[in-house]
Amino acid sequence: MDDLYRDYILEHYRRPHNFGVLEHPTASHEGANPLCGDRITLQLRLDGERVVGVGFTGRGCAISQASASV
Repeated sequence: MDDLYRDYILEHYRRPHNFGVLEHPTASHEGANPLCGDRITLQLRLDGERVVGVGFTGRGCAISQASASV
């Protein structure tokens, strides 16, 4: 089971989903971990209460990047 989770994390790290700057985001939030240097910016585009777009940019370890991708 550990290998499955490890492979899943590495897949999202190597080929992140929704990586990039979102055009015309409705909401954006930037976060950083000062202890390790990870930085992530998340963006959402909303249509009413429905999410119609999502994107993220950032740098960091495999876990932080895979988490943003998932």
